[in-house]
Amino acid sequence: MLAACDAALIIGDNALMRDGDGSVEKIDLGEVWMRTTGLPFVYAFWAGRHGSLSPRDVEVLQGARDRGLQHTNEIAREYFASLPERQAMGVRYLRDNIKYSLGAQERAGLELFYRYAVEAGVISRAEPLRFF
Repeated sequence: MLAACDAALIIGDNALMRDGDGSVEKIDLGEVWMRTTGLPFVYAFWAGRHGSLSPRDVEVLQGARDRGLQHTNEIAREYFASLPERQAMGVRYLRDNIKYSLGAQERAGLELFYRYAVEAGVISRAEPLRFF
């Protein structure tokens, strides 16, 4: 991508596994957000319209999260089955980098993100966030 473009947003495995030679400037958007706002950046979350899931559906999703957290070693080993040298990094990433719950700081960061999106005209209004 960078052979044809001046810049690129690279996420997921491509960003994590990218071993650059130092010739490309890399900017960690989460780190910039934290430095600028003092709040953590929320990269992803489960979202849905109010009423689209039953309380039981929410319990099932939360249970899946909890079971996954209990098996990070197995998940990383299976995901990186063909790259055993990456398995330890995968475990550390799942265990140390991903937050599986939103605390007060993460919620404040997400709300600020939406306020900025309104100010920038990306969205017309930010609805109050509801958590289940």
